Parts: sequence; C-alpha cells; structure tokens
Amino acid sequence: YVIYKIITALNLASALSREHPHLRFVPVFWMAGEDHDTDEISHLHVFGRKLTWEHGKHESVTGTMDTASLSPILEQIEQLMGANANASVLLERFRNAYSAGRNMAGATMCLLTQLFGSGGLVVMDADRADLKKEFIPIVKDDMEHHTAFRLIEQRVREMKTAGISTLVTPREINSFYIRDGKRSRLEKQDGRYVAAGASHS
Repeated sequence: YVIYKIITALNLASALSREHPHLRFVPVFWMAGEDHDTDEISHLHVFGRKLTWEHGKHESVTGTMDTASLSPILEQIEQLMGANANASVLLERFRNAYSAGRNMAGATMCLLTQLFGSGGLVVMDADRADLKKEFIPIVKDDMEHHTAFRLIEQRVREMKTAGISTLVTPREINSFYIRDGKRSRLEKQDGRYVAAGASHS
C-alpha cells in the first residue's frame, strides 16, 4: 500500500496547491525506520504473486536490517516482470537501492526518492539524531502530560461513535527507548520511567 499512499499524498498536495496558490503543500513520506514489525515488511505482491523475504531472525528495528539477503526477491521480480524497457528501468532502480550495501531505511529512502522525488516527495527517516533533537519537547510532553494520548483517545471515541473502525490503540506514553537496535516501550512505574522488557530505567 506504500505506493498508493504516496500517490495519494502527491495528488492531494497538488490539488491543495491549485486551490490555495498562496500556500505551499509538501507531500512527506514518514519512514518508520524505528518500527519493529518485520512481518509487515517481509513480503510484497507482484502481479498476484506473494514474494517473501527470508531475512532470518531479526529482533532490532527494521530500518537497520541488512538488505543483502533481498537478492532472491529481486531475481523473482525480474522473472515476473519480463523483458521490456519499463521493467528494466524499474529493476535497475530496485537494484540501485537494495543491492548497494545500504540498510533497509537507506535503501527504501533511495528507492522512493528515485521514484517520486521529481514529484516533490520528501522522504523523512524518523531514526535521525538531528530530527530527534528537534522532537525533544514533544517527547517530554508525551511522557509528562500525555497530550497525544488524550487527543488520540478522543478521536478514537468520535470514530467509534460514527461507526468507523480504528487501528490505533493509544497509550499514555507513546515513546520508545532504543538501545543496540532493540526497541522497548517506555512506561512510568513507581514514579520513574522504565523500558518495558529491558533491564534498565
């Protein structure tokens, strides 16, 4: 669904720019490189076929995953797409992104920039120290005042009242602690913050 989401964002930004020419709308793809759901990124569908990435056991955040083991997937994509000019261009972009020694975050950023950068898409990797530094006041508010929790909880109630199903379960603290590539949810216990499932606080 990534491609559909991006195209929708590009089209929306373009439509809003036409409606409000005095404003500038920038489509942003927020890349969740700190996510830990390897199942979500372990497969893709090409022409009705499900291709599965056999990446082995990986317990760290997905953005740090090595893409070297994607070679068999690229070969399967090549077989499914056949020999034509458009397929060759697309395959070259895949290889350029995922076969150049990049981790998953770097490879995905490279591919999306190649495909959609000329359309104005900005790809943002959440796992960047400079970005996190700017984010400190928001994380502090999340941990101390739970503003995000209250706002999301209110919106979830409104959606349920309107008969709309929700995919989000808000928590009082929506921040995580990452150490050695492993992600732990932050919780407040007995007046101190602890990393759930970890041995430190």
